[in-house]
Amino acid sequence: MKPFGWIQPPQIAPTELITCVCLWLAAGMVLSLGAAWWVLDVMPVRAFSEHGWLIAVLTILWFACGLILNLFFTRFGTRLAFCCLCVMSMLTGLLFASVFTLASLALAFAVVGGMFLTSAALTRFTGTTLRGGGFYFVMVLIGLALSALVNTLLHSSVWLWIGSLSLVLLFSLTTAYQTPRINASARELYHRNFTTVQCCAIRGALAVYLGMSVALFEILRLLAEILTALSPGSGGASR
Repeated sequence: MKPFGWIQPPQIAPTELITCVCLWLAAGMVLSLGAAWWVLDVMPVRAFSEHGWLIAVLTILWFACGLILNLFFTRFGTRLAFCCLCVMSMLTGLLFASVFTLASLALAFAVVGGMFLTSAALTRFTGTTLRGGGFYFVMVLIGLALSALVNTLLHSSVWLWIGSLSLVLLFSLTTAYQTPRINASARELYHRNFTTVQCCAIRGALAVYLGMSVALFEILRLLAEILTALSPGSGGASR
């Protein structure tokens, strides 16, 4: 419904928006862990223990969904964005479940989810003093501190340290990079119709997942180009 006359949509504060985005991302971690737990423990799927071909299939599916959904992101309504967020969260859990154990996934997703929950509480109560890059710097510090604390208490292996720290950096940096897109999406919804902060936050959380998929795809493409350029065959062909 379009705003008309003196009736205006409710104002959406930036601190409230980022708080809700963090909460939805934390919920995404729970859904990812739930999907991994389902296939690895509740209904142990044999393909996930003999996963030579499954990793490639899930990787292609994850990238394909992320890239395709990213193209149509601006057309998504709230319900469709929510469904896409659930799909990306579950695909993320399934992809990681094809590579890692349930215990390592529980640790990594719990750390990242804790980072988002703590950041949401922090911006809720100190949003007037944490603006822009300062908030995301604190988010990274929270994630790194939680990862160090949990891994130290559990006497984790080096690979668990690397995995949890990498996931913290991946999600926190992607969230920071996608902030302009999240704000632009909220402004678009605000001017288009009556909206709520939850509608904007759902699209914002989806933007983080899609942005992560696009960023990783571009990194892999760049690495492939570099390796191709450095290969002996390409050098010989150029001569």
